[in-house]
Amino acid sequence: MPKNRMSQKHSIEDLNLLYRDAETVDQEIFAEQRSNLLLVSGEHYNRRMNSFYRRIREAKDLTNEQKLRLTKNHIQRICKIYSNNIISANPGVGFSPKNEKEVHDQKVSKLHQAVWRDAVEKYSIDELIDDWADNYVQIGETIVKLFWDANAGKVKGYEQKLNKQGQALFLDPNGQETTDDGSAMGMQFQPAPDQSRPVHEGEFVFEEVFGFNCLRPPEAKDIRKAPWLCVRKMIDRDELIARFRDVPGIEKLAQSSQDETFLVFDSGKGG
Repeated sequence: MPKNRMSQKHSIEDLNLLYRDAETVDQEIFAEQRSNLLLVSGEHYNRRMNSFYRRIREAKDLTNEQKLRLTKNHIQRICKIYSNNIISANPGVGFSPKNEKEVHDQKVSKLHQAVWRDAVEKYSIDELIDDWADNYVQIGETIVKLFWDANAGKVKGYEQKLNKQGQALFLDPNGQETTDDGSAMGMQFQPAPDQSRPVHEGEFVFEEVFGFNCLRPPEAKDIRKAPWLCVRKMIDRDELIARFRDVPGIEKLAQSSQDETFLVFDSGKGG
């Protein structure tokens, strides 16, 4: 696939076709990962056709008490031991000057270290790593999507308000909205804020993606070299419309799936 394929604009039909093709690539692996979730949450016995259930149930050398203890006690304990072993060997992140004798390199190294430590505290990265390690052991794979979200963080202001004709509005000295910017009177009126369109400071987002929600194109043999990846996630319709309000027909598209039912993994309850 050409590297610039996803840089081109695609129709909804094109995107749906790419999604359907990608959805079939790793179905067996995704099924195994979902079974791992059931094992950890203790719900796999509810599925009587599960191969793991049959193997334990039909084992003649295990008593009923041992079968119960294996399911209720040991799985989560084993996963926690593996996770703790990974975390305990994690040395963290450090910075050192490229040239230890150069004062400039020493200052740059200290600055980078300070910025990193600030990020660790602000985003609770140590706690995030603990969660990622748990899911890696329990599910078998963990993916983190790191990106800058301009709509996150504290509100620092509001976009300028527009009238129905699309003209920018200003506030005159009496606080009244007007299309006059005051330049004719040798003044400079303040833009009228639109309370419905806040401007945020922005911040980094560490979004964990469960392995079975990350799709790749069929021709990509190595996910790290895939020309594009698809992250499957649930989103509120109102938020979807607000985020892509400039896309023609977004409201109709968002409403088209309102009667469909989706099965998703609840990370809060582990089910």
